Amino acid sequence: MRLCTVPALVLVLGSSAAALADPPMGTWVGDHRSITFTLSPDGTYVMPPSTSGTWSWNQTGTTGGIITFYYDTPTYTQTFHNKMYFSIEFINSTTATLTEPTHGLQDIIRKQ
Repeated sequence: MRLCTVPALVLVLGSSAAALADPPMGTWVGDHRSITFTLSPDGTYVMPPSTSGTWSWNQTGTTGGIITFYYDTPTYTQTFHNKMYFSIEFINSTTATLTEPTHGLQDIIRKQ
């Protein structure tokens, strides 16, 4: 009986941690207003005031991952296809640390 209880406990605890590393769905706002974005389950996002597009999530561990925002910049002669990358490490289900990898800038983001 005891052998069944310990693996079950590990499975439950492991599931809880893995669930935290799901993509940060919904609206998130930086503590210093550095960023605001809303992720939708259909793979689209909005980042006020005027950026929108699609996103992807690459889980890198049990508490976080890399989010990639894809967006287009149309010009007179062509459209540029761009990407923004951010690392997200969850503190809990409504709070995370967002890091911009190029300059190492960080902010705490909170689910609204």
